[in-house]
Amino acid sequence: MKQDLFAYLPSEICIDILLRLSLENTAICKCVCKPWLNLIESHYFLESHISKSPPTLVVSIPDPNSNWFTLFNLEDKRKGKPKNNAITKFDFPQATTIQGSANGLLLLKHHSIDLLYICNPITREFVEILGPGEGCYGFGVSRISGQHKVVHLNPKHGCHVYTLESGSSWRRVKSAAPRLIAV
Repeated sequence: MKQDLFAYLPSEICIDILLRLSLENTAICKCVCKPWLNLIESHYFLESHISKSPPTLVVSIPDPNSNWFTLFNLEDKRKGKPKNNAITKFDFPQATTIQGSANGLLLLKHHSIDLLYICNPITREFVEILGPGEGCYGFGVSRISGQHKVVHLNPKHGCHVYTLESGSSWRRVKSAAPRLIAV
């Protein structure tokens, strides 16, 4: 007779156990069962995991039709032993460039059209956003609301912000005129 021992544990204890896993194993645990998937995708788990995650670096290898990304762990806890710190590799189906990153998410821009992708490199999940046009993009998290925001800056059309969690459209915001510094 099989019993699901995790079914009797409070969700806080299950989350504490799952938080001790590596990024690779956390992604695998999403496939175990729906209760684990729901725990791992919960806001509380994500916030807790981000605060405990080691610093990482994403390297892009562009190709005309796709991009290979490799995510590296920047901390090596094993002293004196060379180690490949690659956490995961994945192929993004569109030819893109990295425009920014925040809390483990990447802002990618399509090479030929104004299409943006917010991508989680661990889960390989992404959302598409149609960009407002030519210009520079940035990506960050609001300290006040905790929401992810994409910023678009164009000297002719000003500054526009897209708030990811609200699913809203681009809104224009007042900003200081950007200065270009010749180097």
